[in-house]
Amino acid sequence: DMDGDKFVNVDLSLEAGIDRAARLDLVGSRLADVIISPDLPQAAKVFSDRNRGRMFAIFRHPVDRAVSMYYYLSTATWDPMYNPNLKEMSLQEYAKSSSVENNWLTRFLVGKKSGALGPEHMILAKKIVRNKILVGLYTDIDTSLSRFDRYFGWTDNAREKAGELRTRQEMDEQADKCRAAFVAAGGDRHN
Repeated sequence: DMDGDKFVNVDLSLEAGIDRAARLDLVGSRLADVIISPDLPQAAKVFSDRNRGRMFAIFRHPVDRAVSMYYYLSTATWDPMYNPNLKEMSLQEYAKSSSVENNWLTRFLVGKKSGALGPEHMILAKKIVRNKILVGLYTDIDTSLSRFDRYFGWTDNAREKAGELRTRQEMDEQADKCRAAFVAAGGDRHN
């Protein structure tokens, strides 16, 4: 419990944590409203026909993402992917190096971390995006967050859980302030 919000401490960044979440029936317990994992195919194990997930993602232009990753990975000493050699490279050198990501989104969606990608992987990734993901755009993050909120009913759920008799307008104003603070703080300081 943190500031009135509840969190479940399950590590879905590793296969062992995903397996643990599946054994504990994390989704069936209804303790988590949102599940985040960098391994989409493995994370699918925590869902079932009875407890289905709905996926959302914020998409960013791949060149913008690569530029951001260059700056991040050259300074993020706390991250296991930190690469001090990037400090010695120009952005152009990074773009031509083996350090730059190779079709990250396609690999993420189809679960192929390495090796060659073929047209069948692109076709599958496009099908997953089209049929399974509520898409938001990084370039219009405020609208995207509002869209997710409306679709998932997060503001309505928060109001119901709080047991407060606030009006929809009050909840919308609070949600707008929260989104504005998130957008103002920004997750990417390199644009």
